[in-house]
Amino acid sequence: MKKKATVWVIMHYEILQVNPFTIVDSVQFHVASSRKKAEEHMRQSWVEPYSWWQVHPYVVDFEDCLHEGEEVYYYSHRGKPLRSAPCKQAIKAYERKRPWLERRRPKSISETQTQSSLVTSGNTNNPSLIVLRKKGYDLWLEHGENRFLWCARKDDQSFLAYSAPELLGLVTLWEHLGESWNQQRPRIYSELIKQMED
Repeated sequence: MKKKATVWVIMHYEILQVNPFTIVDSVQFHVASSRKKAEEHMRQSWVEPYSWWQVHPYVVDFEDCLHEGEEVYYYSHRGKPLRSAPCKQAIKAYERKRPWLERRRPKSISETQTQSSLVTSGNTNNPSLIVLRKKGYDLWLEHGENRFLWCARKDDQSFLAYSAPELLGLVTLWEHLGESWNQQRPRIYSELIKQMED
């Protein structure tokens, strides 16, 4: 009898504030062919420090649904193995960042309905690569020390980054500024830092 395949489902858990409650939200993030591949994917993904990962092995077409998914492995937001879910640590991390989050929260329902945010995550990698390929760039991955290196090349210019959106950002920087890309004035970065401190 042929052995049934096992897949490794990566779940992402994150602390959220839904007034007046602090809740834990979760989403299925990725499906990998092995635990090692799942760990690589988590280490290469950027998520907030008030979150963590859980990985569950599932047997494809498993018939005993009552016991399916009982085996679970926990990881920090950076992909470090843990013995249990770091819920208390995640709540503390959220509380540290909470003032910053509240300053950027929409002030009215009408604003909430009209505002849209795009956040760098695992699902922004492929769209970034699609844009780069449409622009005519050759794309490839290389093995770095702890993560993949995302590479692009067009003509004599090459680019290297730690994520696909970052790679797209470097290409955009070069396309707009060319060899004069290293512009340090006006000092917008310093302005933003000062705004956070005010």
